[in-house]
Order: sequence, then C-alpha cells, then structure tokens
Amino acid sequence: MKLFQRFFKKPTTLVLIHGFGERRTHEFDFIKDYFSKKNIDMMFPELFDQSNPDDTDPHMWIKRAEMAIEEALQRGSKVSLLGYSMGGVIATHCANKYNIEKLVLIAPSFEYITFKVVKKYVAGKFVPRTIKPLPPKGPYPPLPKHFEGTFTEVVSICKPALKNIDIPTLIFHGTSDQTIPPRSSDYAYENIPYPKKKKYLLEGAGHRILDDPDYRNDVFRIIENFINE
Repeated sequence: MKLFQRFFKKPTTLVLIHGFGERRTHEFDFIKDYFSKKNIDMMFPELFDQSNPDDTDPHMWIKRAEMAIEEALQRGSKVSLLGYSMGGVIATHCANKYNIEKLVLIAPSFEYITFKVVKKYVAGKFVPRTIKPLPPKGPYPPLPKHFEGTFTEVVSICKPALKNIDIPTLIFHGTSDQTIPPRSSDYAYENIPYPKKKKYLLEGAGHRILDDPDYRNDVFRIIENFINE
C-alpha cells in the first residue's frame, strides 16, 4: 500500500491570491516564473475588475478565490494557499473553510494604513508627513476610489478566521513597508493558534517583497521548501 501511495501521490497546487492593487495577478510574475520550473501547479484567480465600476461586492471578491480553490480540490490536488496583502486576509479565510495543506502570507493586510491613522501619528508635529502610494507598474487601469470601501469590507469579513487557523503557516513582511505596517504580520503571528508557524521580517524591504531583487529568490526558495516539507 505504501508503494502504491508513493507512485500515485496527489499533485500539489498552489493557489496565489493577489492584493488590492491595479496589477492584480501580475503581482506574481516573478514567483510564477520561479515555480513554473518546479513540480507545482499554480492557479491565479482575479478577484476584481477595476474597469467595471460596479464590481464592488466584497463577497464576490472572496468567492472568486474560493472558486479557484474548489476547482483545485475537485481535481484531487493537495492545495496550499499564498496570499499577498489583501489576498493574505482572503487566503486566511479560505484556509479556515477548505481542506488546505499550507498557508503562506506575504505582507497580509490585517491592519493597514488609513488617512485617519496617518493624522493620528503626525498630530502635534511641526513637519507634515505623507504616505506615498505605490507607483503603478505597466499599463494597468487605476483602481476606482470607491473600491477602497470594498477592500475594508473584505478585511472585516475575513479577519476573524485568523484565530481558527490549524495548518502550518509562513509569514513574510518588510520592515520598511509603508502600505501595510509590519505590525499587521505581528498580529497575524500572535493570533494564529497553530504551533507550526514562522514569521520572517525582511530588513529594509517594502511592500512589494515579491518584486524585490534583494529578497525575492530567497523568499521563493523558503516557500518552496515549506510547501514540499
């Protein structure tokens, strides 16, 4: 029986869930290239269409990730999830709902910087400070301003699942992330009850860890080893 199981091992599928950015699944271009050379299938659900101003249902954004996971499970795959930024919060929700093997969170947005937070931290200071938005990369349509409300609803819906995670979890966050503060990953790590969890704080890295030439290949190798172990 063990010999049979060795030769008929379930394939591994990694479902990568993008964040709240105009690049959507193109956020994964470098990691897609890396894992395309490995024996791991990948799926890249697109959560929203920024060219459709009416695509503002938070449950539909979540459902699009769930549909990809359901498809992978129906194929008989062992499924692991990788979520980036907002996608990390959605991945956490999905890991609590489905039979998932491993969970990888890249700069997950359990906490995020808002104008209210910025005002709180600069109040009383003589020099004004601003949070610079990430510059767009490539010819991607901009995100409608009103999509921000959907983003916050998605986080509110998915965040409670964090305290029920019962699978191995790997977390990465850059110490210089000005979009999602590192304390968001601290919160995730502290609230995941499962003991097999690990957090990497990447010194000097910003929000786009998966693009960072100083870190990305090391991050990809750690993720690969984590999924295969």
